[in-house]
Amino acid sequence: MLRKNITTLTCVLMMLLFLGINNGFALTLWQYGIEDQSSSEYLQVIDYGMFAPSASFNLGNVSINNPVQLYNTSLPGYLYDKNPISEYSWVDTFAVEMLSFEFTLETDYNTVDLFYGRFGSEIDSIYFDETLVGTVDGTAEGQWDLFEIEITGNINAGPHTLSIGYDGGDLANGHYIDFIRLENGTPAGAEETTVPEPATLLLLGTGMVGVGFFRRKTGRKR
Repeated sequence: MLRKNITTLTCVLMMLLFLGINNGFALTLWQYGIEDQSSSEYLQVIDYGMFAPSASFNLGNVSINNPVQLYNTSLPGYLYDKNPISEYSWVDTFAVEMLSFEFTLETDYNTVDLFYGRFGSEIDSIYFDETLVGTVDGTAEGQWDLFEIEITGNINAGPHTLSIGYDGGDLANGHYIDFIRLENGTPAGAEETTVPEPATLLLLGTGMVGVGFFRRKTGRKR
């Protein structure tokens, strides 16, 4: 009987998880770098490093069924300003003034969510389709921060560009990047509803199994 109850409860839990996933769990569209509060995955270059005015990545078609993850170690991992390169002889990684990501969405959205982890106290500006959607200002030099920006509007299926560029701040004139991730938001035409988090559903399922076990033990004592 207990095995039957656990099987039934497991099926119910899986259905809840399936419904949650199909009703708006956040899923990655594309990600740049690894979220590990370090920049160790990026190319390390001894002495003067490598500098470029910008780096552009064409990610192609992206969707929750076709996410793109850029973990290659040859990626630039440092944003810096437009001062002469000679001032940056200490930078030991591939540095650029701006990172731009070109991608094609397969679905219309009302919102998408940007997550950006980085170090330093400098200011960065973030553009979506060449429109400024936010600025981020770090806590302190060498300090890791995580920023979340909700991008809203008629985000139609088709080509888009997201750009992040250094925009001043601390005397260091640049900072290291940890990761950049774009997640699906609210599909166009869908109503925003509160969806249980996976951890909540897991807790619910565990509780249901516990109740079934307790009831079985109680029944035996009778």
